[in-house]
Amino acid sequence: MKYSLKTVKDSLPENKRKTDSLWTKLWARKAGIGLAYLLLNMGVMPNTVSKFVVVLSIAGSVLLCINNSVVMLIGAIVLNLFIMFDCVDGTMARTLKRNSYMGEFFDAIGGYTMTAFSMVGAGVAAYYTSVHIPTDDRFLLVLIGALGGVTDIFARLIYQKYTCNEIFANRKIGVTEISRENDTVDRKNWESNIFLFLRLLIDRELGIAGFYPPLLLIGVIFNVLDIIVALYALYHIMAFLLILIVFMRKADALAIKELIHN
Repeated sequence: MKYSLKTVKDSLPENKRKTDSLWTKLWARKAGIGLAYLLLNMGVMPNTVSKFVVVLSIAGSVLLCINNSVVMLIGAIVLNLFIMFDCVDGTMARTLKRNSYMGEFFDAIGGYTMTAFSMVGAGVAAYYTSVHIPTDDRFLLVLIGALGGVTDIFARLIYQKYTCNEIFANRKIGVTEISRENDTVDRKNWESNIFLFLRLLIDRELGIAGFYPPLLLIGVIFNVLDIIVALYALYHIMAFLLILIVFMRKADALAIKELIHN
């Protein structure tokens, strides 16, 4: 079956458009629609693209670790392709009407890989290229980059674990309908939960599908990757601490409900 470009383009729902970062809207979504059209008509499946995103993220991160300016530049460019391919697999799945939980799993793995390994690669690249930190102290950039990747992944793990356990806890106390947080940044979020609104907005614009990849590229080109790594590590650490506190408080409240029910 052949798919038209219009069919692929129309598969994107309005709520999905709202969740796109500005950087995604500027180029990745548009390029992703064209690439999804080509791959669909070649018979490629969405999960294949999701698996390729994992390889792409690891490859770009490894290239950043090689002490060669051209290779590092290629690595940063490869990591910037992540956003486009991250749009492609979802567009393909929606066109095929094959959205599934396992499809979401493969899609998430690509994002987790990009989050964890790119910060490590950026830290190593900053170690080689820094002009702002004394040579004897540059090893700290590797540690800071790794810490940034770990805390970002840890924050996501906290959220996912809480969400899963919340479902079982609510079922235990007789709540069958689970109200999952809306991931759309809109006026409703602002009016109902300012914390949620700001968290979604910041993560959308500064995260792996936002301005993070182009900032890595800028860091490599203008030799300011050490500054980028330090700022993002600080951002991830602060976000981790905030999410840890928020979801532990939410878990405490739900634990009390469980005790009352028992």
